[in-house]
Amino acid sequence: MYTVANIDFEERRMPRKYKSMFMGELIHSILPDCQKQYAFLIVLSMVQDKLPWIYNIGKELLEMLSSENSIDVKRESINNFRRIMEISFEHPMMREVYMRKKDDYMLMRDMEHMLMELVRALEMEIIG
Repeated sequence: MYTVANIDFEERRMPRKYKSMFMGELIHSILPDCQKQYAFLIVLSMVQDKLPWIYNIGKELLEMLSSENSIDVKRESINNFRRIMEISFEHPMMREVYMRKKDDYMLMRDMEHMLMELVRALEMEIIG
């Protein structure tokens, strides 16, 4: 019988590199025919604990992209998300606070690349 403590222990035992490899496989092999919004939400959920503002802003971006707003407003929202991603993942202070362990750093870097790739795909799919 699994309890919450057992599940947490099992998660800690799985190296983070396998989590990002699993996510990459999920996005590129299992979900290629699905809408990119779902893959984007899945990857967002991986950073929700460490960087909750990325999750919240990413969800707002999806809402903006699916709205009736003009293409210029949608492009501006995408560019704002990219800037926030850059600051959150690239700024030395952010790395020091949120990515102190090498495993955390590597996982977050992988998640950043996946999110940016999915944002590009969403931009092409929705805006053209």
